[in-house]
Amino acid sequence: MDPIPTEITLQEYRKGLRSWSENTSTSPSGRHLGIYKALLPLDNITSDMCMTLNVVTRLGLIPSRWCRAISVMIEKDAGNPNINRLRIIHLFEADYTLFLKIIWASSLVKRGKEANQFGEAQQGSRQNRAANDAVLLKRLTYDLSRILRSNLGTFDNDAKSCYDRIINSIAMLAAKRLGMPDTVIATHAGILWALQYSVKTMFGISEG
Repeated sequence: MDPIPTEITLQEYRKGLRSWSENTSTSPSGRHLGIYKALLPLDNITSDMCMTLNVVTRLGLIPSRWCRAISVMIEKDAGNPNINRLRIIHLFEADYTLFLKIIWASSLVKRGKEANQFGEAQQGSRQNRAANDAVLLKRLTYDLSRILRSNLGTFDNDAKSCYDRIINSIAMLAAKRLGMPDTVIATHAGILWALQYSVKTMFGISEG
């Protein structure tokens, strides 16, 4: 397909940071999200930081600062620390997350929607879709089947930990098929390949 535009405009950069809650934990390097938000009134600095993002994507660079993540485990059920009931969240650099948000979560998903590449039953990561919609449709389908006394068979394909099990190379090929430029793919795939993880607990951040 035609290449997806990946040039991040100053307006997109500002909007992406303004709409982001400052309470969000980010940046293993210490460049807290609040720093980026505080610099927004300074046009020259904000313009340079936006341009830096565009240089990275234009040349397919892999910034070493983006290649570190801190893993935090949060209890799904308060007071239940069992390993199978913990949600793992990875903390990335704020500007790397902004890059993913604008180019992948926005531009790529928009292209997928335009190209009709999403199944009608796919609810995740789609605008104006929510988990409650899937539950409501399922309930209405069951009720209708019972009222009409008709046969019904259903299959729930809710893959456990599906985002954690995506195969990097196949995901990049799928993005390329939709028009994602090679340089942007090189940046994203290269970072995922080079990422080094640390674990954060109440005792601090692990060295290994």
